[in-house]
Amino acid sequence: MAEPRPNQEMTAEECFALQEEGYRVELQAGFLVEEPRPVIRHQVTLSRLSEILGPIARANGGRAVPELDLILARRPDTVRAPDLAVFTREQWERVDPDRPYEGVADLVIEVLSPSNKPGDMHAKIADYLAAGSSTVWVVDPWSTTVRVYKTLLAPVILHGADRLDGGAALPGLDVRVQDLFEPDLPVLS
Repeated sequence: MAEPRPNQEMTAEECFALQEEGYRVELQAGFLVEEPRPVIRHQVTLSRLSEILGPIARANGGRAVPELDLILARRPDTVRAPDLAVFTREQWERVDPDRPYEGVADLVIEVLSPSNKPGDMHAKIADYLAAGSSTVWVVDPWSTTVRVYKTLLAPVILHGADRLDGGAALPGLDVRVQDLFEPDLPVLS
């Protein structure tokens, strides 16, 4: 049985062995990062995003894949599993369905959870952009906002009737931010 080694450098393959044992982990520059278990609001939001974005990605020859391991860098290895990775047609044609994906999707989406720390999220965004993602969305189901990153330090914050486009990964997407969120979930303060 594999055991987490939080203070020792690991490879992507060692990270995958831990995942097979049931650990929710990623690697950042070779070091283990534990991921929290998602709450219902997080998962309902992810489901809604998949319902909206999946058919558009598929219609354009790409795919929207939830919680897929992406090997973003080697030596030291960085492995991230975004909540939703949206691949262009060209990227999808290079996917080996039986192996982890080496690279990053054009659009990467992270749905916030209460346990996410700003510094940890900032590191994920930096990893995705450095690996070549053109856009990262950080979706906040509590404030019903989307932060759109094309660069690390200049996000655009959208909410309500503001409209999102999908760039190269989702040509033709034009959706109001408010439509990305499940309307009948209670918002408790």
